[in-house]
Amino acid sequence: MIFLLACFASISTAFASSYSERQLDALAERVGRTYWVASVNNRTPSFLSAVATKASSFRVEPNESFEITELVGRKTDHPYYKVKFASGKEGYISPDSFHEELNLTIL
Repeated sequence: MIFLLACFASISTAFASSYSERQLDALAERVGRTYWVASVNNRTPSFLSAVATKASSFRVEPNESFEITELVGRKTDHPYYKVKFASGKEGYISPDSFHEELNLTIL
C-alpha cells in the first residue's frame, strides 16, 4: 500500500467505473491541491503518460510533490486527474487509482 501525505482532509467518494455529476464535482475539488509522494516498502505510485489505460506508466521519487491541475474526461466513464510534478513532468492518474493505491493522510 502506498501512502501519500496530503495537505487537506480527503473527500469521500464511491468507487465506480462511471460517476454521477455530484461525484465528479467532489473529485474536481482536489484540483489545485498539492500532494507529496511517500514510499512504502520501497514502492511509489504509478502514473500514466497519457489519458489511456494502456498508456506507458512511470514512477516518481519519494517526497516529490505534485499538484492536481485538472480533472479530464468528465463526460466519459473514466475521468483522470492531470498532475504536474515539482520537476515539471506531467502525468495522469485515475481517481480510483488515486484512492486505492494512494492512501491519503492529513499532515
